[in-house]
Amino acid sequence: MTEGIYLDTLTQDSVSLRKQNYVTIEGIDTAMGEPWRKAYVNNTMGREEVSSEIPEPLLSQIMAVWGLTPTIETEPYVEPLPQPPTELELLSKQVIENQGAIDYRVTSVETTQTEIIDTLAVAMGVTL
Repeated sequence: MTEGIYLDTLTQDSVSLRKQNYVTIEGIDTAMGEPWRKAYVNNTMGREEVSSEIPEPLLSQIMAVWGLTPTIETEPYVEPLPQPPTELELLSKQVIENQGAIDYRVTSVETTQTEIIDTLAVAMGVTL
């Protein structure tokens, strides 16, 4: 299996790459799976990523177009991915849900006890 890396788009401000795995069957290269795609921006962070992730000669081709300095001064805002709840958060949620059920049951028991006492008092002719 071989891996092909291709420039989809290259400008002074960004580059878009595509990687694809190929297998040769009877002399014909056949793509395997879906291609991997990634875009890089010509800023400090993008240059670091390109330098560490892209092999030669593509790296030299990109840097030849990008020049010696970044063209994008601001770093893009990347919203952090939502983190799954921790075990403590899950347990806390269960405690809160269970507390509500317990409160309901206690209220129901208290109401039932009060009704029983009232019924007994009436039956016995006692005023409470």
